[in-house]
Amino acid sequence: MTVRDYRSSDADAAWRLRGVPFGGPKETPELWRGETTWRGFVAETGGERTGFAMIRPYRQFFGGRAVPMGGIASVAVAPQARGKGVGSALLDTILATMRADGQPISALYPTVPALYRGRGWERGGVLESIDLPVHAFQGRRSAIELRAATEADVPAMQDCYHRMAQTVDGMLDRRTRSFRARQLLDADASLVTDGGYLLAQPNREQRVLEVWELVADTPEVALGLLDSIGSWTGLLDRVKLHIADETLLGVLEWSGLDGRKRTQPWLLRVVDLPAAVAARGWPTAPYLDDHTVDLEIEDRHAPWQAGRQRLIVKNGEVAVEPGGTGAVQLTARGLGAWYSGSASTAGLRRAGLLRGDPEHTALLDLLVGAPGTARMADYF
Repeated sequence: MTVRDYRSSDADAAWRLRGVPFGGPKETPELWRGETTWRGFVAETGGERTGFAMIRPYRQFFGGRAVPMGGIASVAVAPQARGKGVGSALLDTILATMRADGQPISALYPTVPALYRGRGWERGGVLESIDLPVHAFQGRRSAIELRAATEADVPAMQDCYHRMAQTVDGMLDRRTRSFRARQLLDADASLVTDGGYLLAQPNREQRVLEVWELVADTPEVALGLLDSIGSWTGLLDRVKLHIADETLLGVLEWSGLDGRKRTQPWLLRVVDLPAAVAARGWPTAPYLDDHTVDLEIEDRHAPWQAGRQRLIVKNGEVAVEPGGTGAVQLTARGLGAWYSGSASTAGLRRAGLLRGDPEHTALLDLLVGAPGTARMADYF
């Protein structure tokens, strides 16, 4: 078995491979035959294409900075080739490629969690939505005026998203070639006002309004956008609201409503620890005394970062250098969960992903503000 770069001549075979586990139209998208925004890989066994995967070039906010991230998607193995190491070979190739391409972290939505955890990915955050009756959004009055979004509004909508996203760990920076600016106009109901917007798509057969995105700079704008959801009362029964900014949950009295949350986890992996630490924001670092934590990284699938590494906080900056005593042992999975702030060191210790004296790990928690909930608003 070999793994090689995707070529346009692979388009039909790769699309069929992807379609078996994920579905979709039978016709191969024309974009797959030309210059793509992603980097693809094909596994071949005896001359037969038996696997496919892609890396999407993203940037993901952590600590207010956009960190280059490889988004793994469409990992597919032919049914007859499963259990023979095809998926593992694809991931091994992808790990080395992301490091070479300057993507020090990676994220994915796991269809087969054991496969990805076996290669060092671990829960980093969530994509969430909540299901509520439409009438829950009635009875709130706001003076803001909404209008249908047009192309002229797109730059302001992008800026509004960016202001929110850079303050929420895990959110994607949409100022990359992986995103189309005009996708903000794809919904049937794209509403905009100064300092906020709402993207909603009615499903009349199921009588559900799916709110793809609700972004607001102020509570007044948020209330006005929520009011507009209530205007669907009588036409639709329920609302599926995707949660981009968790603080908006406080706008409604959720505890008194019949709301059902759906949480979809995504996994994170540190691909290149020194580069990942250098790229991430560390808002608490300027307030901390100079200190070091000696790490021993256990990572056989990314050997370039395995072994003893010293995390250094000095003059408000954070860096990683080789060396140290290895007082704190972190697995690859534990490293990703720590980096995202999704778990405390105490939790990682209980899970068997970290070992070492708690006195040596306190700084790790202070740096990332763990435990917390990183989140994304985009599925890929």
